[in-house]
Amino acid sequence: MKINKKRGLLASVGALVTAVALALGGAATAQAAPTIPPTGSTANLHITKLSTPATPGAAADGRQVATQDLPTGAVPIEGVTFSAKRATSYTPSGGGAAVSLDLSTNAGWQAAGKLHFNAAAGTWHDAATMLPASVVTVAFDAATTGTTNALGVPMNGGSPAFQNLPIGLYQVNETGAPGGVTPAVPFAVTLPMTNPSDLNAWMHDVYVYPKNAKTGITKSVKDAGLKYQAGGASALVDWTILTDVPRIPGADAGTWANPTSFVISDDIEARLMVKTVAVSIVDADGTSNAQSLTSPNDYTLATSVPSTVAGEDVIVTFTSAGLGKLGTNAATTGRKVKVDINTQVQAGVNGVIAAPLDANGNAIITNGATVTTNGGQPLAIDEGAKPQTVWRNNSFVKKNQSAANLAGAEFQVFATKAYAESGSAANSLLIAQAPATSAATTGVVTLGGLIRSDVIDGAQLSTAAGHADLVKLRVYWLTETKAPVGYELLARPIPFVVLADGLHQVDVNAAGEVTAITQTALTDITNVKHNAGFTLPLTGGMGTAILTIGGIAILAIVLIVARRRRDTEANAE
Repeated sequence: MKINKKRGLLASVGALVTAVALALGGAATAQAAPTIPPTGSTANLHITKLSTPATPGAAADGRQVATQDLPTGAVPIEGVTFSAKRATSYTPSGGGAAVSLDLSTNAGWQAAGKLHFNAAAGTWHDAATMLPASVVTVAFDAATTGTTNALGVPMNGGSPAFQNLPIGLYQVNETGAPGGVTPAVPFAVTLPMTNPSDLNAWMHDVYVYPKNAKTGITKSVKDAGLKYQAGGASALVDWTILTDVPRIPGADAGTWANPTSFVISDDIEARLMVKTVAVSIVDADGTSNAQSLTSPNDYTLATSVPSTVAGEDVIVTFTSAGLGKLGTNAATTGRKVKVDINTQVQAGVNGVIAAPLDANGNAIITNGATVTTNGGQPLAIDEGAKPQTVWRNNSFVKKNQSAANLAGAEFQVFATKAYAESGSAANSLLIAQAPATSAATTGVVTLGGLIRSDVIDGAQLSTAAGHADLVKLRVYWLTETKAPVGYELLARPIPFVVLADGLHQVDVNAAGEVTAITQTALTDITNVKHNAGFTLPLTGGMGTAILTIGGIAILAIVLIVARRRRDTEANAE
């Protein structure tokens, strides 16, 4: 009986303790229920601007992410300007009274929950329909701005921006970015927000990590191969632009968005005329084709191709279909847009290249390019990284061994020794002659603008004696096809190179490669007089007369001797 009473007492005590505990717990929970003060409450928005990594990270939830936990390849971007403005109310698309967006009240949160923000267009809509026609008019407070420092953190007046902001619903826009940084779409954020790891608390410090696609651009030139004279049909130079496919994080984690615009511009030099343009998407190696693009379906050109005017720029603007292909290709790391432009170097009479020229008559034709993504700042190729093709206007003087100028000689320039020895005009790069004009120009042979021998595909080669680059130099071959009257033709073609200071005669091996540069300049070509100036025996009019006179004299002597003999014999009788 005592045992049963004790058990009953313990049960009663346990029940009491449980009831007290539940009561106290309930009281504690009720006392800890968080509320947002209706006035005077602030929150902090912490923005860290990063580059887009190869693999997008998880969707942000407002909590701070440790530096070591950021996606690999996401690095801070300096110079991006942000603007944050608080939405205070909105007017429904159908009209009516303004609806408050005061987030210190449940009604304000309910109102915010009925809105949808179209980030791509930067417009607010009725979340129930999200139709383009359901745009609502939102009223905002004055904006707060800040520009990111080297850590990617927006600063304003030397202090972190967006601190102690009034609670509310904010629209955050990027209002400026350096060249090559694709402006990100705006985003909406509430300050504060519920802590995802403690659902019984508000976060008054909200962290966001917006990503920007960083687009690089390079350009190269290809002018190797045959030798060229400016203005000729073979004076063709290829330029290749490579720019990164923009990788813009999509609305869902792990997805990529289409750019809103993508434009590649090539500022064609005034002495170039565009012949062809081809655009494609290639793999990271810059050459393997990943996807072909066609005009006008995927992109448009601002001018007709081939051009009819020298210096006409190439502007490639992607269409909606092309932007979609960029978004699709963004899923593969390293893909690039490739623009191949074929140009002809222009020249005037005798292939002479127009100014500007340097002091030695060199025409340094430099070509740049820019890429603009989502209407941001154009990213241009650095001045020192622009490729160039280098040409030079050339001439020499035809002289005799007494250093007097000679008129009437004719020459051809060939690309190879074999062509030069064949003498076929069909294989010559150019034909030039020493005109018989005024004393100042008689004998001057103009070869026009020839592409430099020591700058190939934009790379400067060494001309130092014994250097391995010598065999890479472009070699030209000069032949004389008509000698001045009274002079001999050149016995063999003359191999020469075009350097910054002029023409240089060279020694070559059996393959026609330079082994040595033999003289400082090839400023004149000397002709030797006919038969090297020696006099041949006379075989013309004077020689015949002498023989005739000699014959008559001998005949006269014979006749005189015969006559005397007859006279002597007659007297003897």
